[in-house]
Amino acid sequence: MALSVVSRESDFKRSIKKYFLDNLETTEGLKLFFETLEETPLNGSGAPYTKWVIIDFGRRDLGPVSEQYISIDIYTRNDKEGDTLAKLVDTVMDYIIDEDATNGLVTIPYYDTTGVWSVVGGIIPYLQQSFGRLEGVDKTLFKSINILCKWGGK
Repeated sequence: MALSVVSRESDFKRSIKKYFLDNLETTEGLKLFFETLEETPLNGSGAPYTKWVIIDFGRRDLGPVSEQYISIDIYTRNDKEGDTLAKLVDTVMDYIIDEDATNGLVTIPYYDTTGVWSVVGGIIPYLQQSFGRLEGVDKTLFKSINILCKWGGK
């Protein structure tokens, strides 16, 4: 018996990646990474990015209401007062919060990614406690937005 769509980690991760790539990278022009980076990432010309986002997948619990933690880490360089970082945080939050929705949050489409992708449900991103702005050794500023994603499981 095959694992159900709502239990497959690959479908969840691909759904999250698609949502944030479509919105943050394609629409907003932010460079996204889905891995921990040891150094400041470089663009195609070899110059360091001045802003980028890393999405990290955390603990996962399956059940009737499945859950997975995600950390969205936002980075800026050459941003002494953190104004660019604050603007990027607002940009990312715009794709999490939907003030017109009953629950105040967006619903991220959950796809069955085997064959032709089709929507089989929705993922609700609940905001979790986050720390304030932090500074790295090379004056890179960063802030994390922590979310707990929930969706109907088995």
